[in-house]
Amino acid sequence: MAEMAAKEKKKREKPRWGTLSTALWFLKRGWRTKKRVPLLIAAMVILRIARSLFELFLPPVTVEKAAGGAPLPDLFAAVGILAGGLLLTNAVLRYIQNNMLFPKIGIRGKIVSDIADKMATTSFPNAVLDTGFERLRSRASNAVGGNSQPGEATWGTLEELAVSLIGFAVYLALLTGAHPLLIGVSAAMSVATFFAGRYGDRWLDRHEDELNAAAHRRNHSIEVPRDPAAAKDIRIFSLQRYFKDRTARDVAVLQRFSAGAEKAHALSDGLNLLFFFLRNGLSYALLTVAAVRGEITVAEFLLYFGAVTGFSSWVSGILSGISTLRRQCVELSAVREFLAYPEPFPLAGGKPIPEEAKKHAELAFEHVSFRYPEAEEDTLHDLSFTLRAGEKLAVVGLNGAGKTTLVRLLAGLLAPTEGRVTLNGEDIRVYDRREYYGIIAAVFQDVKPLSVTLAENVAPQVGKIDRERVTACLEKAGLAPLAEKLPKGIDTPLTKLVWLDGVELSGGEMQRLMLARALYKGGSVLVLDEPTAALDPIAESEMYKRYDEMTEGRAALYISHRLASTRFCDRILFLEKGVIAEEGDHESLMAKGGKYASLFAVQKKYYEEGETA
Repeated sequence: MAEMAAKEKKKREKPRWGTLSTALWFLKRGWRTKKRVPLLIAAMVILRIARSLFELFLPPVTVEKAAGGAPLPDLFAAVGILAGGLLLTNAVLRYIQNNMLFPKIGIRGKIVSDIADKMATTSFPNAVLDTGFERLRSRASNAVGGNSQPGEATWGTLEELAVSLIGFAVYLALLTGAHPLLIGVSAAMSVATFFAGRYGDRWLDRHEDELNAAAHRRNHSIEVPRDPAAAKDIRIFSLQRYFKDRTARDVAVLQRFSAGAEKAHALSDGLNLLFFFLRNGLSYALLTVAAVRGEITVAEFLLYFGAVTGFSSWVSGILSGISTLRRQCVELSAVREFLAYPEPFPLAGGKPIPEEAKKHAELAFEHVSFRYPEAEEDTLHDLSFTLRAGEKLAVVGLNGAGKTTLVRLLAGLLAPTEGRVTLNGEDIRVYDRREYYGIIAAVFQDVKPLSVTLAENVAPQVGKIDRERVTACLEKAGLAPLAEKLPKGIDTPLTKLVWLDGVELSGGEMQRLMLARALYKGGSVLVLDEPTAALDPIAESEMYKRYDEMTEGRAALYISHRLASTRFCDRILFLEKGVIAEEGDHESLMAKGGKYASLFAVQKKYYEEGETA
C-alpha cells in the first residue's frame, strides 16, 4: 500500500521540465533580477578552486624546498606566496559570502512576489475552483518559503556542483602521474560513501507523507487555540483537553519518526566512516610502497595523498550536487508550472471598452449554460435576459437555484459553458477582462475586511486615497456614525489578524463597509449578491432602501432569497433549478399567483410570526 502511494506521489509530482532546463531557468531569473549573484557565484567558484590548490601544494612545496636545501629566502618566498595566496583567497571569499545573503534573498523575494501576483491576478476559476492550481500554488510557495528552500538554496548547490566538477578535472590531471590504482580506489570509495549517505535520506523520503501529515496536524492543534475566532468555542465546549491530547499524540508520532531517522543516519555514518578508513588506508599503502621503491619523492607523496583526499571529495560533491540539484529542480519546476498556469479565458490584451459602454452598460445573457468542473449537470440552463442601463433587476429564488453562479458570470468571473454574456451587444470575451471588471462594482455575501485601516478598506489603494470621498461614501452607506466613534476615525485598523488594536465589525457594519467600497469605486453596474443575508428583516429593509437611493441612474442587479426585500426593483426574475421560472415586477408576479406568489406568502407568514413572537 505504501509502495503504491509512493508511486502515485512520484507520478503526480513528475516535473514538467527537466533538471537542466529548470537550472538554466533559475540562473536566467537570477541574472535578470540581480546580475551580481551569478557573477559572484562564478568568482567564488574560481576562488575556492584556487584556495584548494594553495592548500594542496603548500605542504609538499615546503617539504621539497626544505629537503632540497634551498636557501632560506627561496623557502620563505615559496611558502609566503602559497600562504599569502591562501590568506587572500580566504579573505575575499569571506567578504563575498558576507555580501551574498541579501542579494540572494532579493531574487527569492522576486519569485515570491511573482507567485503572489499570479495568485492575485489569475482568473476566478483558477483561484477558487481548480484544485490543481491550489496544489501547485502550495508547492510553489513551499519552494521559496525560506533561506533553506530551493528558491534560495539552489545557488549554494550550483556553486558546490561547479566547484566539484572543476576540482575533479584538476585533481584528475594531477593524479595521472601517480599509481593508477589511486584513481580507482578514490572513485570507488567516493561512490560507496555517497550511496551509504543516501540511505538515511531515502528513509526520510519513504516516510515523508506521514511525517508531513503529523507535523501539519500538530501545527494546526497549536495554531487553532491562538485564533481569536475560535476562543469562544474552545471555552464553551471545553476543547482545551482535546487539542492538548491531539498535540501530544502527534508529537509522539514525530518523535518515533525522529528516532527512526536517527537510526538510519547512524547506519549511514557508520558506513561512511568505514569507507573513509578503507580509502585512506589503501591510498596510504599504495603511496608508501611507491615511495619505498623510489618511484616518488616525499614531496610527491604528500601531494598525491592530499590529491586523493580532495579527489574523493570532488567525486562525492558531484554525486551529491547532482542529486540535490535534481530534487531542488523538481520543486522549482512547480514554481515554473504555477507561473505558467494557463488561464481559462484571456485576462488582458482584448479590445478596450467603448466610453459609452462604460457610462451606460447593458448586459445580456444569450442562451447561457454553465457547469462547474466535475459536476454531473449544469447549474444554469439556457438562460436569456437583459439588464438594461439604469434598470434595477432582482434575481430571487431559494438556495441552490443558481443565483450566485449567475452573478459570477455577469461579473466576468466565470465564462459560460454555452452561450455568451454581452456588453452592449458585444461578447465580453473580446474585451480586456480587467477593464471589464472596472465597470462592475459588487457587494458579495461572503466578504471579509482587509487587515488595513477603515479608509483603506473603502479605497484599497496605497498613498492615493481621497479622504473626503471616503468620508462621503461612508456617510452614504450609513457607516459615518461608527467611523466617528472609532479611536482613530477612518485611520482605525480593522481585524486583529495584524493589528492588536484592530476593530472587529458586525455583519451589518461589514455590509455597509462593502457598500461604501462599491460607491467609492463607481462603475456603471452595481451587483449585490445576497448582501443582507446576515441581517434581520428590519435592518435588511433599511439597507435596501439605502441601496435604492445609491443606485439611481446605474444598472443594478440584486440577488436575494428573501422576496420582500426586492419589491422596489423594476423587474424580478424568479430562478428555480437554473432556469427562469417566472419574470415580471412584484405586482404582476403576485397577480399571477405562481411560484413567486406562493413563496412570498410563506415568507411573509414567517416574518409576521417572528414579529408577534
